[in-house]
Amino acid sequence: MPEMSEFAGTLDARLLVMDDFRRAEEHRLADEMRPRQLLQEAFDRVADITLSGIIRPRLAVIAERFQQASLETIQTPMGLYVGCTFAATETFPVVALVCAGVALDEERQVCALTLSADLTPPIPGYTTTAVHPVDLDQPRWEGMVAWLEEQLFRFVDAYIEAHRLAATREALLVRDPVCGMMVAPSVAPERWSFGGETYSFCARSCRDQFMATPRAFLDGVARARAQ
Repeated sequence: MPEMSEFAGTLDARLLVMDDFRRAEEHRLADEMRPRQLLQEAFDRVADITLSGIIRPRLAVIAERFQQASLETIQTPMGLYVGCTFAATETFPVVALVCAGVALDEERQVCALTLSADLTPPIPGYTTTAVHPVDLDQPRWEGMVAWLEEQLFRFVDAYIEAHRLAATREALLVRDPVCGMMVAPSVAPERWSFGGETYSFCARSCRDQFMATPRAFLDGVARARAQ
């Protein structure tokens, strides 16, 4: 009858085959991952310099000019970004977001400086997304700076234009004589004519109150305008 030690030795020899396969697979995966690791390391270096030295300082300068603006850093699976959000205010009724950053496409091994913007109300003809290629081995910093500044100036021009258009539309609004809300006559939910003039209302309840005692509301509007 064979000794157990012989059986164990034979088993260990067979298991060595599995160990050899595992080690070979680990080496293969390490070889495959090495180029990706080098690419990621190069991207991290360029992204860090770009965000801290190029993008954030310029967006910070813009944010300093607008009290309604705020900055935040955004990280996604594709890259690193700095976003500047503009909240709507009474004097600047425009909502906007401009986001600039560095994105990496690992499959194609392509890196790019990107800028995207969103404006409400939108500006006809304004391109909201722009891309500038980046060489990770030899980044052309001056070219990246020039491109980004051009895109940011275009955004600021569009933001100012959006404000101008919003202000123009604001001039076409009229005040609900009951609640004081500004409404557009062309789309007002309710309208009613009195004394040869048509008044616009934000809701039927305001119209009904006005119809009951129009002079009381009109006198109140007149006094408010005189103050």
